[in-house]
Amino acid sequence: MDTIKMLLAATTALLLGALAWNWQQQNTAAKDAPKAELARVKLQLAEIAREEQNLAAEKRLRDIGMIDSSDTSKASPSEVEEKEAQLRAIEEQNKRLQEELSLKEKEKELAEKEGGLIAQRDLEKSDKELRRARQISEALLMAKVTEYVEDPATGSFVTIQLLMPDNVSVDTILSVRRKSGIAGNIKIREIVAGDAIADVLPGIGPFAPEAGDELILAPAF
Repeated sequence: MDTIKMLLAATTALLLGALAWNWQQQNTAAKDAPKAELARVKLQLAEIAREEQNLAAEKRLRDIGMIDSSDTSKASPSEVEEKEAQLRAIEEQNKRLQEELSLKEKEKELAEKEGGLIAQRDLEKSDKELRRARQISEALLMAKVTEYVEDPATGSFVTIQLLMPDNVSVDTILSVRRKSGIAGNIKIREIVAGDAIADVLPGIGPFAPEAGDELILAPAF
């Protein structure tokens, strides 16, 4: 492959990368980008496109025999060096565009996260149930229900596996978390080697723990 064809292939790849950057930038961040910034990017892309067109035209002339690809006198060393220098400049330009895109994506992601957090807190100020649901879902997992036993002779009790034993002791009240709500509460009766036995506390309506239920320390509402 002669030098011109190599330059054409490399420049075409750079053009595709730059065009992809331009499309993504316009669809994800153009709304927030300054007009001058978009104009600058479009100008750079136009310059890359012109260079690609020039190389493509030269390749077509070679393909139809109007330029002898073996005749090195048609392209002097200085001309080849100039085209190679142009290619290096395009490579550097594309690298800068990619770095700029990465930075803008990070800035946009951070802004979206901050905006979402602020919006969430604003909603919670006027909606206590929403705040309560978030606090329940974010509460640390203390233990899990292993089995719920109902025995008329000895009474009902719950066996649990302690996941954070340092935070649980006898008489600790744990809440059964289901999705973002609390289904009921249990009280630790006895702790034995990382496991525990607990009693179901009375509540509103019937409640029976199930194997696998998550147990948390209920947030203060």
